[in-house]
Amino acid sequence: MVSAFSRYWRHSVSSFRKCTALFYCLVVLLILHNACVTQSFAVDPLFTQEEKAFIESGQVIRYSEVNWKPLSDIDSYPPYQGLIADYLQLIQEQSGLQLKFVPTGPSWQDVLDSYLQQKIELIPALAKEDRIGRPFLYTDPFAVFPLVIVTRSNGDFISETSQLSGKRVGAGKGYTSAHFLQTNYPDIHLVETANVSSGLKLLSKGDIDAFIGHLAVVSYNMNKHNCDVKIAGKTEFNFEHRIGIDPRLPQVVAIINKVLAGVSQKEHNQIYNKWVRLQRDEHIHSRMVLQIIGGAMLVLLPLGGLTLFLVVNNRRLKQIQNELESSRNALSELNTHLEEKVAERTAEVRQAHESTKILLEEKKTSESLARELADRNELILQSVSEGIFGVDQNGHTTFVNVAVEKMLGYSADELLGKSIHQLIHKTADGEVLPEDDCPLCLMLKKGGPYEEEGRYCSKDGSCFPVQIHAAPLEKNDEIFGAVVVFRDISEQLLHEQRMIETQKFEAIGQLAAGVAHELRTPVQYIETNVTFFGEAIEDVFAYLRDEEELCGRDEEIDWQQAKNKLLVLQEKYDLSYYQEELPSSLAETLQGVHQIIKIVQSMKELSHPGEGTSTVANLNRAIENAVTIAKNEWKYVAELNVDLDPDLAPFRCNPDSWIQMVINLIVNCAHAIEERQASTPGPGLIEIRTQESEKEIVLWVMDNGTGVDENKVNEIFKPFFTTKKVGKGTGQGLAFAHNLVVKVHKGSITCANRVEGGVMFEIRVPHIPEEKENRQRTADEAEQEV
Repeated sequence: MVSAFSRYWRHSVSSFRKCTALFYCLVVLLILHNACVTQSFAVDPLFTQEEKAFIESGQVIRYSEVNWKPLSDIDSYPPYQGLIADYLQLIQEQSGLQLKFVPTGPSWQDVLDSYLQQKIELIPALAKEDRIGRPFLYTDPFAVFPLVIVTRSNGDFISETSQLSGKRVGAGKGYTSAHFLQTNYPDIHLVETANVSSGLKLLSKGDIDAFIGHLAVVSYNMNKHNCDVKIAGKTEFNFEHRIGIDPRLPQVVAIINKVLAGVSQKEHNQIYNKWVRLQRDEHIHSRMVLQIIGGAMLVLLPLGGLTLFLVVNNRRLKQIQNELESSRNALSELNTHLEEKVAERTAEVRQAHESTKILLEEKKTSESLARELADRNELILQSVSEGIFGVDQNGHTTFVNVAVEKMLGYSADELLGKSIHQLIHKTADGEVLPEDDCPLCLMLKKGGPYEEEGRYCSKDGSCFPVQIHAAPLEKNDEIFGAVVVFRDISEQLLHEQRMIETQKFEAIGQLAAGVAHELRTPVQYIETNVTFFGEAIEDVFAYLRDEEELCGRDEEIDWQQAKNKLLVLQEKYDLSYYQEELPSSLAETLQGVHQIIKIVQSMKELSHPGEGTSTVANLNRAIENAVTIAKNEWKYVAELNVDLDPDLAPFRCNPDSWIQMVINLIVNCAHAIEERQASTPGPGLIEIRTQESEKEIVLWVMDNGTGVDENKVNEIFKPFFTTKKVGKGTGQGLAFAHNLVVKVHKGSITCANRVEGGVMFEIRVPHIPEEKENRQRTADEAEQEV
């Protein structure tokens, strides 16, 4: 009896506790319902003028995601689905923002790389703890889920993350959960997995001891794959889902935050219940149902009236909010009108202030104004390091600054009123140049500014190179003087010459292995032939000793017998073979010696340091030297054809610079052919031609390599620009060629793709007319100079 009563009492108490729990649940649900009703009448987000302007611009904001079901599902794309997709759709509908999904790769890292490369501007679900190498602006959170701890079904429940210390714990590679473990629990052995599904499979097989992941994603995968695992606990970290925005779009953050603030709890619940489904116990005791219904009736009757009261009040609140919105709009219009009036009045005040300022300035006397301008000009003139002087229409100096005095060695009194041309434009012998050769004199006659590199002579007779910028002074279309700015470029030219020498020796170093290979071949057969000569000499000397012994006896010689013995000796020492082979071996040896001499001479001409001065030289000879030195670079990938104009005029240049330039072009062509042959096999061809026209010398270098991207043709002559792989080029070769042809020789160099494939470099340089007239006289001298 007592036992039965005890069981009944425990059952009654248990039922009472269940009813009490249900009562509190119903109270909470009613409060949530009231919140839903209240939120459903929330005021629409108010956007600023700037935010409205951005929305109306229609700018498309690109975003991407990976498979992270049920939050993100791209398997069915299009359309993009999931909990995140519904929130983005809600934001788009309530704000008017133009959001566009852009597929990337299958992994989370692909999404991050797309943001780093600025292919997308938005990532929909980030935690503030995420770090990917480029900053974000974060919105307010739109959903919150805990990171949970998953173990095998027979494992213990885990109350704290620190209990996993020393164990193998899985987390998605690049996921927030992995970052959380790396930052807060370095003692845990982190095993990064491709995704949640693969992590749960590893856990089922016993390859890891636990897995940490997003509650919704873990639950989805557990139900889908029916893994032998369970949720054994939760971490202290809650994943607050925020939208990450490119910092260049701050308006978007404000717009989205306002939309999220206006999302009702009902809308949150609808999205949540659509994608996150929880399992419920379907076996409920019938007596408990009656108890629940009875308790519910006791709760719902008084609360129903309260709900009706709240609905009526919410409707009134909506009306008040609409009136408030109208008042705000009216206030905004009044504020805009007031701002316009203030701006208009401010402009009037500013205009009046400017007018007053102008009147005050006009009251200044012309004498004080002239003094101020003179002082200012004098300060500027004396402060700059460049030399500045002015001349009148006759070329007489009107003003100079201190830098002119320092560089030319003349005082201002010695220069003012004098013809500057007579003082600084002189030959090396000290004779004044003709005015027709003076660009300053020509500018004063014909007009137009000029810029060039020239040479000025100082008072002590020494001359130095200068960079000149000159412009005429005009009034009423008449030139009344000019201003000249110049600077000493001696140090610059010295530095450039050193750079040229450095680049030249770098080229020599790069070609050294090839040149050594070219030398090794003739040296090898010279060595072989010299060994053969030694053996032949030993056999000939042995034959002569035997012949002397045979013919040197005192008794009378039987010549017929002696002849027969000599024939035997000749056959013994194989003299007929030596007689046949020695001439050809000697010729071959001489050919090898000449080849070595040619290579060494070419290297000598390239490596000669020079003095940065030019001389009359033969371009054809420089090309032949370049072809010889660079042979090991091209002979394995291409045939090189040379068509040189035999009547090419010698011209003034620095020969070793031209050798280096042609080597650079040949090596570029060889590398382009080698790259083309890697994908499209076929013979390579490099062609070099020279030709003389009426006023210039033309050099063409062509290949049948890969060609050049049309968008990069104008970039290839810039310093450090290269299209080659890392380690293959420095980006200096074509820049050096451009500087030599354009800056030094005032010529032109172009690069164009050929119709048949490959590129063609065309170089045109002017030659001095008197050198053409005296070509026959200087040809031999030019050959010797090279």
